[in-house]
Amino acid sequence: MEAVYVDTDGRTPLEKPVEERLRFENRFIEKVDIPTGEDGEPDREACWEWTAGTDRYGYGQFFVGSLTPPNGDTDIAHRVAYRLWHNVVHIEGECLMHECDNRRCCNPHHLQAGSQQENIDQASEQGHMSVKGVDRKDGFSEDEIREIRRLNDDPDWVQAEIAEEFDVSTTAISKIVRRESYAYVE
Repeated sequence: MEAVYVDTDGRTPLEKPVEERLRFENRFIEKVDIPTGEDGEPDREACWEWTAGTDRYGYGQFFVGSLTPPNGDTDIAHRVAYRLWHNVVHIEGECLMHECDNRRCCNPHHLQAGSQQENIDQASEQGHMSVKGVDRKDGFSEDEIREIRRLNDDPDWVQAEIAEEFDVSTTAISKIVRRESYAYVE
């Protein structure tokens, strides 16, 4: 279910007076590195990187202020960017997908609304999800599994580096190392 933040007065940031909305937008934009092109305009092709805090999955987190009393709440930064850019409260579909495959990206030109299944399919194609123990379409050879486990035992390697080496997610590497995937390989 998507979070739609409402302040104590029952309005979303998009329904607030211009001054209040601008404060919200400016606070958000301060946390995004937006490269400019030669013309001085924002580069629509480049990723607009979130520079503030992230969740454990690497997605930007934006504190939406006094909304949702008493303690306020956070929302995923790229969802906030999409809402602000498209001036919408609700996003069609359940998910926003990054066409650029960069979880910190807040460039609304890189975001596409889609269903949960479309998001799962895209993540699987990009090697970010383990599907029945296989993290990439062609799976791993037994030699690759042994090499992954050997590298994991080497103190000079961390799982993120192993994942990068094999072009898969750290989750896939972790499952292989813990023998949740490919348990039959010695």
